[in-house]
Amino acid sequence: MPNKNTSRAELLQELAAVRSQLADRGRQCEELSGQLDRLRLEDRGSCLYRLFDAMMEGFCLAELIFDKEGRPYDLRLTEINKATGLLLGIAPDKIKGITARQLFPKIDSTWIEMLVAAALSGEPAKFKKYSEVLDKWFVVYAFSPQTGLLAILFLDITESKQAEEELKHSRLLLTVAERLSHTGAWEWDIVDDRWEFSSEWLAIHGCPKRPLTPEELLALAHPEDRAAITQALEDLRQGIARYDMIHRIVRMNDGKIRFVHGYGRFVRDASGKVIKAYGFGRDITEQKLTEIATDRQNALLRGVNRIFEAVVTSAGDQEFGNACLNVAEEVTGSTLSFLGEIGPDGGLHDIAISNPTWKACPVNGKEGSDRFPKNFHIRGIYSDGVGKGTVLLTNDPASHPRSVGLPPGHPPLYSLLGVPLKQGERTVGLIAVGNRDGGYGPEDQETLEVLARVISEALARRHAEEAMRVGEIRYRSLFMHSPDAIYINQQDRITLVNDACLRLFGAETAEELLGKTPYDLFHADYHPVIRRRIHRMRELGQPQSLYEAKIVRLDGGTVDVEVTAAHFPFADSNAIHVILRDITSRKRAAENLERSNKELEQFAYAVSHDLQEPLRSVVGFLQLLQLRYSDRIDEKGQQFIDRAVAASHRMQTLIRELLSLSRVTTRPGTFLPTDLRYLVETVLENLESTLREKHAHVVVCADLPSLTVDPSLIESLFQNLIINGIKYNDSFRPRIEINCRPCENGYEFTVKDNGIGVPPRFHERIFMVFQRLHTTEEYQGTGLGLALCRKIVERHNGRLWVESQPGEGSTFHFFLPTTR
Repeated sequence: MPNKNTSRAELLQELAAVRSQLADRGRQCEELSGQLDRLRLEDRGSCLYRLFDAMMEGFCLAELIFDKEGRPYDLRLTEINKATGLLLGIAPDKIKGITARQLFPKIDSTWIEMLVAAALSGEPAKFKKYSEVLDKWFVVYAFSPQTGLLAILFLDITESKQAEEELKHSRLLLTVAERLSHTGAWEWDIVDDRWEFSSEWLAIHGCPKRPLTPEELLALAHPEDRAAITQALEDLRQGIARYDMIHRIVRMNDGKIRFVHGYGRFVRDASGKVIKAYGFGRDITEQKLTEIATDRQNALLRGVNRIFEAVVTSAGDQEFGNACLNVAEEVTGSTLSFLGEIGPDGGLHDIAISNPTWKACPVNGKEGSDRFPKNFHIRGIYSDGVGKGTVLLTNDPASHPRSVGLPPGHPPLYSLLGVPLKQGERTVGLIAVGNRDGGYGPEDQETLEVLARVISEALARRHAEEAMRVGEIRYRSLFMHSPDAIYINQQDRITLVNDACLRLFGAETAEELLGKTPYDLFHADYHPVIRRRIHRMRELGQPQSLYEAKIVRLDGGTVDVEVTAAHFPFADSNAIHVILRDITSRKRAAENLERSNKELEQFAYAVSHDLQEPLRSVVGFLQLLQLRYSDRIDEKGQQFIDRAVAASHRMQTLIRELLSLSRVTTRPGTFLPTDLRYLVETVLENLESTLREKHAHVVVCADLPSLTVDPSLIESLFQNLIINGIKYNDSFRPRIEINCRPCENGYEFTVKDNGIGVPPRFHERIFMVFQRLHTTEEYQGTGLGLALCRKIVERHNGRLWVESQPGEGSTFHFFLPTTR
């Protein structure tokens, strides 16, 4: 420190020295400060490096490598941490200068492209990518701290990615399982009252993929099941019971009804409070419908068996009908039913009405439940089911277009299903059910149609059995009281005889005839015939025509009988029913009649022949009188003579035709094979002048057959029919058509004209002798022509008839057999 004796110069010198020292100290301080800063930076870098190296994630620095044109195409790694070294399989101190393509020759180019893009943009980038080289998934963060330099952070997410893929796969399997099993899951947060549903649950219920309101959830439940579902969910919410029930839903999108099996369990927290519920809903519609259809089918089969059992066990139609209606109500779920048949009057007669129907009917109180109208007029909605024979199905009868209301005392109707009972195409009755809860559908219609067919068959069987029972009673009554003798032949033994049979054979008791053979009863001459006929009936099932035979009485006498036999089931076996009619008196009368007819025919022939000569004499003398004394006879006398001559000529014509008529039956016939086509041509030649005069045209079919006939008689037949068609004809050009067609055992011929026709009430009269429909002034004739035609046809074992209407002409038909 300077004293007072120190000079100024010394002081200045000393001050300068101090300043120099201070300056040196300052430099030293600055150097120390710089050293201290460098030490601090080195220490900080060392810490960062240790942190960089200790990172679990991969981190590296890289610089871009450009080609000659200045485009980046690769990355050179400058620094990597240990995690990156382990990942890449290289030590960090050996990485410098190595490019990405050198390190990984098969690297996916998109890796470099994405990292280069991050470096060039200057903006941080993040992406997720899979490395095939390393077989790992990474989340990559990349940023550029300065131009051309890139910092990259790799996060290995392979395990989480695998877990994510496994979760996605599990969810896919769950979704597939839900779809295959038609099962959808749900979760109910009971605390917040919030629901979540799987996609399949929403699909089953036809819901959109959005939260559902409580109202929408409630609307999904079928109205008839809502109360039960609400109670079950409330029990689940309170932890009282699990949710497990089968119910119906109404799909939100299309309104279709489906069956669902719902199941759910609740979850409690640590305090025991129910906080959540999980469950599923499985669509079991097909299974349920199959069960319903199976149950319905089984019920229907049981019902059908009950109906057929009732056919046998029921005492009457009403008891049988009640059994049918009980089945119908059970299988259709109905509360009312009716069964009726159409009677002869066309009304619907009740067979039975179910007890519930009686109870619902207010008219019961006064007259009792056993009284009901016995027939209904078929009208209103029943006109479809009965009148038209179609099914009647309505779930609103009052609004049906054909509804005419209900009669007094009829129970209320809320729904109605009626099915006609048919036998073939004919409607014979109706079965109807009513008031099914929820109405009727196609399944109910199909069920009732099956029952209707069964009931129709059962009723037909009951009627047939009743008719058989009544018929058996009637048969036994007729059998025993028949005036004709009847016996039953079973296995060639007489097993039953009536009273007339006893009288015919002269027996006092049935035992005298029972056990005998048919051959014991008939004359031996008829045994071969009887044997053949029994064989044809029993073995071949051929019906046998009536024939005549002789039976032998117990006293040895014979009786002429007419035999009718038929093969039929009797007393659980096949039998032959034989009727014997005593024709002794008839044969005697027939012989007398035949003898009388012959005598009468001979008399008629003689009379008609003997009358010819007197008539010729009368005509001759009248004509002689007219010739010689014409100048002496006045005009009136001349008229008398003319009328007498004309009457004589008519008498001659009548006699000739009577003679012809008698010859048909008295003269032996000459039956020869005859070509009827040639025969008709001969007739037309004989009538040529008449046809020309009347302008008549005759058409003859080309296929007239050849038959064994009496040519002269058949010629007369055709000639009379042709003349008849021309005579009774007002047409300017009469037309006659002759045709023929083959039929069983012969031919049917027709002679058709366009004449005046014959009223139907005279169709038989015109074939009678002397029966005329017109006077001689209108049409000439004797009334014997058609009678002669019928005699000729009958002589050939044929038949003659006419079809005609006034003004429409006539068609005469006659049948001629091929064999006589």
